[in-house]
Amino acid sequence: MPRRPPSWTGASSSEPCSACKEGAIVRLSDLIRSPDPGEEGQAKGTPASAPAGPASSGSPADNGSGQALPGGAQPAPVAARVTPAPAGGAPGENPVHPGATEILGELGPAVEVFLEAARANQPLPLAPLEKMAARLVDVLASGDELVIRALDVRGGQGSLATHCIHVGIFAVRIAAGMDLPRGEQVKAALAGLVHDVGMVRFPPDFAQVDRALTAREREELRRHPEEGYTILSRLGPAYKRLADVAHQEHEREDGSGYPRGLPGDQIGETARIVGLADVYESVTHPRPHRKAVVPFEAVREILTNERCRFTERALKGLLKGLSAFPVGSLVRLNTREVARVVTSNPAFALRPVVEVLFDAAGDRVQGRRIDLAKNGLQYIVDSVTVHEVL
Repeated sequence: MPRRPPSWTGASSSEPCSACKEGAIVRLSDLIRSPDPGEEGQAKGTPASAPAGPASSGSPADNGSGQALPGGAQPAPVAARVTPAPAGGAPGENPVHPGATEILGELGPAVEVFLEAARANQPLPLAPLEKMAARLVDVLASGDELVIRALDVRGGQGSLATHCIHVGIFAVRIAAGMDLPRGEQVKAALAGLVHDVGMVRFPPDFAQVDRALTAREREELRRHPEEGYTILSRLGPAYKRLADVAHQEHEREDGSGYPRGLPGDQIGETARIVGLADVYESVTHPRPHRKAVVPFEAVREILTNERCRFTERALKGLLKGLSAFPVGSLVRLNTREVARVVTSNPAFALRPVVEVLFDAAGDRVQGRRIDLAKNGLQYIVDSVTVHEVL
């Protein structure tokens, strides 16, 4: 049964678009691979992969390297989430960026204040968020700590402010993956932090209903981009771009979005980025009616169901900027070993450098680093958590 769209974010349905239904789905490796000659040279050192072809949830499992899992089996689903290692704990642990905790502690209250001002029709305190958006970009450029924290769902479903912060984080990484300059990344961060301000016009518990929305409720929900546009327009012409992002972030390339059904050439680039970040946040976080999906499966789901609704450039930005496996996350290899991701491979998003922590029998071992981009015989089959192995 198709998953119902998250009730309060208005994210796209997981029902595949028409072209995807017809098999126009690329492998993750095909999408992320660039024709750059340097990358082709690197690929020559990797054993040949399986022939490329359409992938779907019913096809043999594709780990993103072009190789099927042993026996053609799908990776086993994991309910637990990718989480950071406990302080001072596991071998290979990445140091916490000193600014990550600080900026998260400041962003929460600042976004809450902004949303409350919007709810009360008071002047919007945007200046603090502008400064934090710039800092957010700098912290994210230094490591994956904020990404890992944004993917930690142990606290369950978050508030509207938490959702906006996550979208801001993911939007920066997508923009960075698209090689946009720092100034554009800051704009994406700020837009992500305020993109769903129109939701303040709905009762707080509207997002928590554990049932299918009625037709009238769905129509009401689809008004929130227009409400957001009206609210942010109060900031004046200098911030029209923010208002446009709130208005357009649910529009889609194929014209299937809302509220106006705009075609792709009429959607701003920042709105595309925030819209994709919103979908990624929705899929990777629980809602009252469904569980979260681990990043590894979230990327697969987005490519399967949303490929026609976003540009290839934005999807490449998602893969290159966020990766299915953030630095610091734990993964299971096809050899049944558990490893920690220590370095991303921008040209091969699903083949990072990992450090093996536990062997196939579950025994702790001395860290052994493997560059999966240069080792075609080993690859990642799933994400795991610290609690599963410690």
